[in-house]
Amino acid sequence: MNQRTNAPQRAPLRHRSSMNRAAAVLLAAVFMVVAACGGQTPSAGGPEAALVETVDGCEIDLAELSDDNVLLWFWSPSCQHCRAAIPVVIEAHGEFGDDVRFLGVVAPHDRCDVAQMTNDEGLDGFDHIVDSSYELANTFGVMGYPTYVALGSDGSVDRSVGAPASAGLDAKLTQLVTG
Repeated sequence: MNQRTNAPQRAPLRHRSSMNRAAAVLLAAVFMVVAACGGQTPSAGGPEAALVETVDGCEIDLAELSDDNVLLWFWSPSCQHCRAAIPVVIEAHGEFGDDVRFLGVVAPHDRCDVAQMTNDEGLDGFDHIVDSSYELANTFGVMGYPTYVALGSDGSVDRSVGAPASAGLDAKLTQLVTG
Protein backbone atom coordinates (compact mmCIF):
# COMPACT_ATOMS: atom_id res chain seq x y z
CA MET A 1 0.00 0.00 0.00
CA ASN A 2 1.09 3.50 -0.76
CA GLN A 3 1.04 5.22 2.64
CA ARG A 4 0.21 8.62 1.16
CA THR A 5 -2.87 7.54 -0.82
CA ASN A 6 -3.80 4.16 0.67
CA ALA A 7 -3.75 2.84 -2.88
CA PRO A 8 -2.05 -0.42 -3.77
CA GLN A 9 1.40 0.03 -5.27
CA ARG A 10 1.94 -1.08 -8.84
CA ALA A 11 4.13 -4.05 -9.51
CA PRO A 12 7.31 -3.32 -11.45
CA LEU A 13 7.24 -3.86 -15.21
CA ARG A 14 8.19 -7.35 -16.31
CA HIS A 15 11.24 -8.11 -18.36
CA ARG A 16 10.77 -7.63 -22.12
CA SER A 17 11.06 -11.36 -22.94
CA SER A 18 8.24 -12.10 -20.50
CA MET A 19 6.12 -9.50 -22.25
CA ASN A 20 6.88 -11.03 -25.65
CA ARG A 21 5.88 -14.47 -24.39
CA ALA A 22 2.67 -13.02 -22.99
CA ALA A 23 2.02 -11.30 -26.31
CA ALA A 24 2.51 -14.56 -28.19
CA VAL A 25 0.10 -16.34 -25.85
CA LEU A 26 -2.42 -13.52 -26.25
CA LEU A 27 -2.13 -13.64 -30.04
CA ALA A 28 -2.68 -17.41 -30.02
CA ALA A 29 -5.73 -16.90 -27.79
CA VAL A 30 -7.12 -14.36 -30.25
CA PHE A 31 -6.78 -16.80 -33.11
CA MET A 32 -8.55 -19.49 -31.09
CA VAL A 33 -11.36 -17.11 -30.07
CA VAL A 34 -11.85 -15.97 -33.63
CA ALA A 35 -11.73 -19.54 -34.86
CA ALA A 36 -14.50 -20.35 -32.40
CA CYS A 37 -16.48 -17.35 -33.64
CA GLY A 38 -16.08 -18.52 -37.21
CA GLY A 39 -17.30 -22.00 -36.40
CA GLN A 40 -13.88 -23.56 -36.95
CA THR A 41 -12.01 -25.57 -34.36
CA PRO A 42 -8.28 -24.96 -34.09
CA SER A 43 -6.07 -28.03 -33.96
CA ALA A 44 -4.05 -28.96 -30.89
CA GLY A 45 -0.87 -27.81 -32.66
CA GLY A 46 -2.16 -24.31 -33.24
CA PRO A 47 -4.90 -22.45 -35.03
CA GLU A 48 -5.80 -24.01 -38.35
CA ALA A 49 -8.22 -22.39 -40.74
CA ALA A 50 -9.29 -19.70 -38.27
CA LEU A 51 -11.69 -18.34 -40.84
CA VAL A 52 -13.75 -15.23 -40.23
CA GLU A 53 -16.04 -13.50 -42.66
CA THR A 54 -15.45 -9.89 -43.52
CA VAL A 55 -18.32 -7.43 -43.88
CA ASP A 56 -18.08 -7.76 -47.66
CA GLY A 57 -18.42 -11.56 -47.57
CA CYS A 58 -14.78 -12.61 -48.04
CA GLU A 59 -13.01 -14.99 -45.69
CA ILE A 60 -9.77 -14.29 -43.82
CA ASP A 61 -7.67 -17.05 -42.31
CA LEU A 62 -6.46 -15.32 -39.16
CA ALA A 63 -3.90 -18.05 -38.54
CA GLU A 64 -2.01 -16.71 -41.56
CA LEU A 65 -1.65 -13.30 -39.87
CA SER A 66 0.60 -14.59 -37.09
CA ASP A 67 3.74 -13.87 -39.14
CA ASP A 68 2.59 -10.37 -40.09
CA ASN A 69 2.54 -6.99 -38.42
CA VAL A 70 -1.15 -6.30 -37.80
CA LEU A 71 -3.11 -3.26 -36.66
CA LEU A 72 -6.47 -4.12 -35.14
CA TRP A 73 -8.68 -1.04 -35.16
CA PHE A 74 -11.59 -1.59 -32.76
CA TRP A 75 -14.32 0.86 -33.73
CA SER A 76 -18.04 1.46 -33.84
CA PRO A 77 -20.08 3.22 -36.54
CA SER A 78 -22.00 5.06 -33.81
CA CYS A 79 -18.83 6.37 -32.10
CA GLN A 80 -18.07 10.02 -32.89
CA HIS A 81 -14.38 9.63 -32.02
CA CYS A 82 -14.17 6.61 -34.33
CA ARG A 83 -15.74 8.55 -37.18
CA ALA A 84 -13.35 11.45 -36.54
CA ALA A 85 -10.43 8.99 -36.74
CA ILE A 86 -11.46 7.66 -40.17
CA PRO A 87 -9.26 10.07 -42.19
CA VAL A 88 -6.28 9.31 -39.92
CA VAL A 89 -6.74 5.55 -40.33
CA ILE A 90 -7.17 5.86 -44.11
CA GLU A 91 -4.00 7.97 -44.33
CA ALA A 92 -2.06 5.50 -42.16
CA HIS A 93 -3.26 2.60 -44.30
CA GLY A 94 -2.07 4.44 -47.40
CA GLU A 95 1.36 4.93 -45.88
CA PHE A 96 1.85 1.62 -44.04
CA GLY A 97 -0.53 -0.77 -45.83
CA ASP A 98 2.32 -2.59 -47.59
CA ASP A 99 4.05 -3.41 -44.29
CA VAL A 100 1.14 -3.70 -41.84
CA ARG A 101 -2.07 -5.69 -42.25
CA PHE A 102 -4.98 -3.48 -41.15
CA LEU A 103 -8.10 -5.15 -39.80
CA GLY A 104 -11.13 -3.21 -38.60
CA VAL A 105 -12.91 -4.93 -35.72
CA VAL A 106 -16.38 -3.44 -35.54
CA ALA A 107 -18.63 -3.40 -32.47
CA PRO A 108 -21.85 -5.36 -32.98
CA HIS A 109 -23.74 -3.85 -35.90
CA ASP A 110 -25.55 -5.13 -38.94
CA ARG A 111 -22.94 -6.51 -41.36
CA CYS A 112 -24.62 -4.96 -44.43
CA ASP A 113 -24.81 -1.54 -42.79
CA VAL A 114 -21.12 -1.71 -41.87
CA ALA A 115 -20.22 -2.78 -45.42
CA GLN A 116 -22.14 0.20 -46.80
CA MET A 117 -20.50 2.59 -44.35
CA THR A 118 -16.98 1.34 -45.06
CA ASN A 119 -17.69 1.86 -48.77
CA ASP A 120 -19.17 5.32 -48.26
CA GLU A 121 -16.34 6.49 -45.96
CA GLY A 122 -13.47 5.14 -48.06
CA LEU A 123 -12.60 2.42 -45.54
CA ASP A 124 -12.89 -0.32 -48.15
CA GLY A 125 -9.11 -0.47 -48.66
CA PHE A 126 -8.78 -3.03 -45.85
CA ASP A 127 -10.91 -5.72 -44.24
CA HIS A 128 -13.43 -5.30 -41.44
CA ILE A 129 -15.10 -7.95 -39.32
CA VAL A 130 -18.04 -7.55 -36.96
CA ASP A 131 -17.19 -8.62 -33.40
CA SER A 132 -20.80 -9.65 -32.82
CA SER A 133 -20.40 -10.80 -29.23
CA TYR A 134 -17.39 -8.68 -28.19
CA GLU A 135 -15.13 -11.76 -28.03
CA LEU A 136 -12.13 -10.04 -29.62
CA ALA A 137 -12.78 -6.84 -27.68
CA ASN A 138 -12.84 -8.83 -24.44
CA THR A 139 -9.70 -10.74 -25.40
CA PHE A 140 -7.80 -7.48 -25.84
CA GLY A 141 -9.38 -5.71 -22.88
CA VAL A 142 -11.07 -3.11 -25.07
CA MET A 143 -13.05 -0.82 -22.80
CA GLY A 144 -13.85 1.95 -25.27
CA TYR A 145 -13.73 2.95 -28.88
CA PRO A 146 -11.63 3.54 -30.80
CA THR A 147 -8.87 1.25 -29.58
CA TYR A 148 -5.79 0.37 -31.60
CA VAL A 149 -3.89 -2.87 -31.00
CA ALA A 150 -0.61 -3.27 -32.87
CA LEU A 151 0.50 -6.90 -33.08
CA GLY A 152 4.11 -7.34 -34.13
CA SER A 153 5.33 -10.30 -36.11
CA ASP A 154 7.75 -10.76 -33.19
CA GLY A 155 4.84 -11.29 -30.76
CA SER A 156 4.81 -7.76 -29.38
CA VAL A 157 1.49 -6.12 -28.48
CA ASP A 158 0.92 -2.37 -28.15
CA ARG A 159 -2.53 -1.05 -27.31
CA SER A 160 -3.81 2.52 -27.22
CA VAL A 161 -7.25 3.99 -26.68
CA GLY A 162 -8.74 7.10 -28.22
CA ALA A 163 -8.60 8.88 -31.53
CA PRO A 164 -4.91 9.45 -32.21
CA ALA A 165 -3.47 12.34 -34.11
CA SER A 166 -1.98 11.31 -37.42
CA ALA A 167 1.55 11.63 -36.02
CA GLY A 168 0.70 9.37 -33.07
CA LEU A 169 -0.61 6.55 -35.22
CA ASP A 170 2.29 6.97 -37.65
CA ALA A 171 4.77 6.67 -34.77
CA LYS A 172 3.04 3.52 -33.50
CA LEU A 173 3.13 1.94 -36.96
CA THR A 174 6.73 2.99 -37.62
CA GLN A 175 7.71 1.29 -34.34
CA LEU A 176 5.74 -1.80 -35.36
CA VAL A 177 7.50 -2.03 -38.72
CA THR A 178 11.02 -1.23 -37.53
CA GLY A 179 10.79 -3.22 -34.30
